[in-house]
Amino acid sequence: MQKYNLQITAKNTAAVPQNQNTPNMTEPSVVVQAPVTAPAEPASNMELSIGELFNQVNPAVATVLTYDSGNNIFRQGSGFFINREGNFITNYHVLEGAYYVVIQLHNKTEYKVQSVLAASEKKDLIKLAVNVPGDALKPGMWLDINPNQPEIADQIIVIGTPMGLGRTVSDGIISAIREIPNRGLAYQMTAPISKGSSGSPVIDMSGKVVGVAFLQLVKGQNLNFAIPAEEIIALEDKEPLTIAAWTEKISRDKNDNLTNLQKEIIRHIQPERADEKEGREISPQPANHALKAKLVSEIINESGIAKQINSLTEAVLASFEEQYENANDKKVARDDEKYTRFEDVIRLATNSERFIGYLEKNLASDLTIPELEQILEWYKSPLGQRIAEIEFSSYAVKRERANKLRAAFRLTQYQSASRADLFSRLDEATGATDAMVELQTSLIVQNQIMAKVLSKSEELDNVSIDKIIRTFENDIDPYLDMFSAQLVFAGFVYAYRGLPMADLEAYLSFAESDAGRHFYSILMKKSNTVLVDCNKRILTSVIRVMNEDSWVNIQKDLNGPIEEG
Repeated sequence: MQKYNLQITAKNTAAVPQNQNTPNMTEPSVVVQAPVTAPAEPASNMELSIGELFNQVNPAVATVLTYDSGNNIFRQGSGFFINREGNFITNYHVLEGAYYVVIQLHNKTEYKVQSVLAASEKKDLIKLAVNVPGDALKPGMWLDINPNQPEIADQIIVIGTPMGLGRTVSDGIISAIREIPNRGLAYQMTAPISKGSSGSPVIDMSGKVVGVAFLQLVKGQNLNFAIPAEEIIALEDKEPLTIAAWTEKISRDKNDNLTNLQKEIIRHIQPERADEKEGREISPQPANHALKAKLVSEIINESGIAKQINSLTEAVLASFEEQYENANDKKVARDDEKYTRFEDVIRLATNSERFIGYLEKNLASDLTIPELEQILEWYKSPLGQRIAEIEFSSYAVKRERANKLRAAFRLTQYQSASRADLFSRLDEATGATDAMVELQTSLIVQNQIMAKVLSKSEELDNVSIDKIIRTFENDIDPYLDMFSAQLVFAGFVYAYRGLPMADLEAYLSFAESDAGRHFYSILMKKSNTVLVDCNKRILTSVIRVMNEDSWVNIQKDLNGPIEEG
């Protein structure tokens, strides 16, 4: 599904400049401190200037660059070393979805992150082990932690990489100490931060860390927040995990938690009666049904479909976040209970277990055992595994989608006639353009309606919905087929740009086989059914939340079976 269908905007991340000029922007309200001469060991009774303090602590602060499963950079943040061994602190959310992480020092030296040592999603902190050579970190390249709570009006500085601008220092004071619901204590400060500042150290005038920047309220002035430094000390080291293993684990944990939540909700809504449970037996499946289920389950995993579906919740949440930010004069504030309900709706509507079960059921019922064995053999082959990895990594979650599409369209002009014909045949065999048209039709209308739901600018009624549909039919629909065909072709060009013709012809041979055509036909049709069902559930449920309908009834409907058509 993700290969053609999802457009993702990373949540709370900064775009990473890649060989581009800095875009026009309002001058950031930060002080980029030029180097000044500072004493190597200032006397303890002397108060450091901001310039002296910056030069003293700057070598310990670094930029965090995160990469997805296809080794493409998709997010950046800030962080700092806390000891000679190379232990490093940043925000938890900076690493969400990452499969590979690099720490870039102020002098552009880069070190790979070896493992995750400790993490707390609630506190938004993570401790990393960075693969630094034994003598690379000199004194002054790590920061001491001050576990003591600062006083209100204490002066501090923040060093990080806001909006991709490295070596940026801002100064201010601790303006308040607040208790944030579901998170705990936080320091409010006047030192400006921006996107990309996440994980920046908040440093007192003695050069010690008193907090970690994690939140900026954009609708206020100098409303910035930091996690207390004592929370760094409180982090509990666990068994070290590589970045990829950690990402896979938290993804599984989230899905397991969601599944358990679903079961608990169902149990309360439809409690099982004792007389129904007693004496009930599960009839044994015929051997061919059991074999089909096993083959389909393996195909779902080997092809990368399960991995893509498991990422759907985060993708839809990110898309919803973008729609919310773009809505005019929001009807619901972030701290409103309804906003939390919106996020719950998305999590329930995109439950991966239900989606995977639906696809498995349809594939098992419509494909024969020989067809399933042929499909599984393809995806287990070296080339099949490579194709599956390319398809997922090229359209993975949370990337600079626009840059990838621009690159793809630039590459289309260099395609030979034979290669272009091969992509055309591959498109026909997999049904990619047809699937894209169906999906875009649904998404465009649904997103416009969602914008009205979230915004105060216009009331939502049947008249306004009819107007959206008519506008789509008159202004957008005539061009949708052409746009989708171009988009899919560019996607093929970019995704398979590294594959030689022989490999592409082998892939096409499988796609054009009876088993391949049958498989892709079912997959595309049912994948779009899943996404249309997901959009419908989210839209209708969000409207019901706005109208203060019973949350119990909304949950019940969200957990219902996927509707065809």
